[in-house]
Amino acid sequence: MKRTLTRGLALSAALTLAFTACNKGEEGGKGPATAAVKTEAKAPAPAFLKYVPADTPYVFANLEPAPQPVFDKLMTKIEPMMADLEGLLNAELAKAPTNPEDVSEKVGRAILEEFKGRLNRKGLEELGFSAQIRMAIYGIGFLPAIRMELKNADAFKAAVARVEAKSGQKLAVTKTGDVEHWIIDKGEGFFVAGIQGGELVLGMGPTKAKDLYLPVLFGAKAPAATLESSGALTKLIEQYKFTPHGAGFVDLKTLSSIFVGTATGLNADIAAALREPTEPTPPPECQAEIPALAANFPRVVFGYEEFNDRLAVANLLVESTPALGQELAALALPVPGLTSSPAGNPALVFGLGIDLEKTMALAKTKAGAVQAAPYKCMMLGGLNEAANDVLAGLSQPLPPFINMVKGVSLTVKDAKIGPGMGPDPLAAFQDAQAYLTISSASPAELLGMVKVMLPPPLAALTVLPDGKPVAIPTEGLPPFIKVPTITMTSNALALSAGEGMDKEVGALLAAPPATGDRPLFVIGYHLGKVMAAVSEKLKEATANLPPEQKAEIDAQLARNKSIAELIGLVGFSLHAGEKGISFKPRVHFN
Repeated sequence: MKRTLTRGLALSAALTLAFTACNKGEEGGKGPATAAVKTEAKAPAPAFLKYVPADTPYVFANLEPAPQPVFDKLMTKIEPMMADLEGLLNAELAKAPTNPEDVSEKVGRAILEEFKGRLNRKGLEELGFSAQIRMAIYGIGFLPAIRMELKNADAFKAAVARVEAKSGQKLAVTKTGDVEHWIIDKGEGFFVAGIQGGELVLGMGPTKAKDLYLPVLFGAKAPAATLESSGALTKLIEQYKFTPHGAGFVDLKTLSSIFVGTATGLNADIAAALREPTEPTPPPECQAEIPALAANFPRVVFGYEEFNDRLAVANLLVESTPALGQELAALALPVPGLTSSPAGNPALVFGLGIDLEKTMALAKTKAGAVQAAPYKCMMLGGLNEAANDVLAGLSQPLPPFINMVKGVSLTVKDAKIGPGMGPDPLAAFQDAQAYLTISSASPAELLGMVKVMLPPPLAALTVLPDGKPVAIPTEGLPPFIKVPTITMTSNALALSAGEGMDKEVGALLAAPPATGDRPLFVIGYHLGKVMAAVSEKLKEATANLPPEQKAEIDAQLARNKSIAELIGLVGFSLHAGEKGISFKPRVHFN
């Protein structure tokens, strides 16, 4: 397709998803937000489940719309920012057509015109879209398909008719089973859109797979089993305690079988239709080794663990075999203060809690196994090279200083920023409330090594492993660090700054080691506080601009304010456990 049509489709999709992704719950407003997340859906399962093959290589679907409190909070802040998208749309439409006779350009402009003045909830409903959207993105073989609930199918058809009239281009209409649909077929590839049972159905793929693909897409040919009959998606949600507002998987075992030509059923049929007659079948060693590798990491699963008007936590987990999962779980170490769920919406969190010696030993074991029995499949030759590189890189022992540090955790609860930003950025900070904990097998020896590199006032400090804070001289320290202390126990060192932080650190050091929550890595920052600070600096820097230039800055400040009022701490954590390796993004709402 031409560039203009592509831009039009991309922007129109962004405009739609900007609203429909923040969808309204059918049970909204009945009780607390958390209850809305955890209670099971009373509404019937979405119709699209009966069209998704049970052996699909991938799927993402939401069985329930977002809870009402989440929708209300997001829309309050997002709708004012839609003016930016309105500006992008108007700017695109204001451009003179590159080629007034080009069909793709005409259709692209007509699509954008449909969104003009409709960048709001009411406007998108006029186009047939629903704020109560439920949808599924899935694979027929590995070809993509989308099913999305509409609010008003007739309104959507009317919008398509207006696009046809404005562009002067009538979309081709064909029929699969009893479903009429629009189709664009360019010979090498096709795009199809239709309405079935109140759902918008979208699909695409190479033309040579069309006759196999379309009957499955529109239900004229039912798969042997579906997500509705197998209950696979519901079981996934129950297994991982996901909420019903979004969950899915990528089946690496199925994808590997498609890749090496050992798939069965519909996946095999689609793969065969796409294979070139002269394309060689992967050799036997690849047919054996690639699926065996995928068996160690059978699926990538993802979904929301929490989703309410205060917090959204997602989980993307690479499943592993139980034996490998246990080896990975053994790498995590408890570090005082290190948690994937920090309380109080701090300004900054960072932490690392991984046993480097065990990690290196495990890496050497796995790389050594590959070196002893290299992969024979040429497509896996890179893994052989990587194993050799790992063994070469780990041939030297770590410095003693590194081995002493078992983990670190930094929490900046708050850091006030004053006016003005001179040549020294740190001079703008007025106060800090923060603490740093260091887990160590030999904290006294570690401290001794560090003190050698410090100036006399700090090097002369006497710190005992009794858990009692020792005041640190402030001479030479940045002025925003007030009431600094250092504390040592038999297995940790801790530094603190700010009134009362020494007591908080003392409680962390005295607490028993965490058992359930042992992240390997954590990082996060308070987006709202950052945006507020940026806005203050921007306001100072642009105070004397002429009005015509300042208008754009004021608009930016308004957008920053909306974000600052909506979003708190954002970040992610990395975990290893018996189920595999888990990546967890999180967003705190103010």
